[in-house]
Amino acid sequence: MCQYIDQMFKRAKEAAIESPKHHKELDVVPKPKREPVRIYIDGCFDLIHSGHYNAIRQAKALGDILVVGVNSDAEILKNKGPSVLNCKERADIIRACKWVDEVYEDTEYCVSIDTLDRYNCQYYAHGDDPVIAADGTDMCAVLSSHGRFKMFKRTEGVSTTDIVGKLLLLTKDNSAFSKKRTGSFDKPMLSSEYVKEVRRIEHEEVKNDVSCSSPMTTSGN
Repeated sequence: MCQYIDQMFKRAKEAAIESPKHHKELDVVPKPKREPVRIYIDGCFDLIHSGHYNAIRQAKALGDILVVGVNSDAEILKNKGPSVLNCKERADIIRACKWVDEVYEDTEYCVSIDTLDRYNCQYYAHGDDPVIAADGTDMCAVLSSHGRFKMFKRTEGVSTTDIVGKLLLLTKDNSAFSKKRTGSFDKPMLSSEYVKEVRRIEHEEVKNDVSCSSPMTTSGN
């Protein structure tokens, strides 16, 4: 019985030694690691809202690492108008978003191949609305021609412009217009309605500033 056990142990030991030789041809060659896809998305991100977050979420799904550029105050002023929050404030909010991997402040408004190369990104992601630079250049079309652009669906019905317009209409000095509305402000107004009223408010403020700065006239005796 002991002799039989010794023979079985010996055979098992020999099989363990020879096994790698017999199965050498079955060894799997490890595949080279795929380079992570880095996606670049940029914007003002002023008074950040659901449309911004949806854009960031969709951009993240297009690759592995999401890099976000927050446009500088000067660039936003030049291309869109003044922002409510400054660049650092806007960037700090973006850093708190779970889909964001890297954040860069004071970026340019017009994204180019150089921009993507600087941040080591393969693609620029943007919504399906056109992005026109101050000189009339369609930035997305240029990047698309180089195979470095990816598109996602823009969120309709929400924008920072509309939010700012609503805040202006809810101020005490301009509450008269608010009282004329039959519905709640929870129901969004038409963009054209916002813009028209905001322009009226701006016009009234300019008139008031002019009247206040004019010298007072006194009647002679």
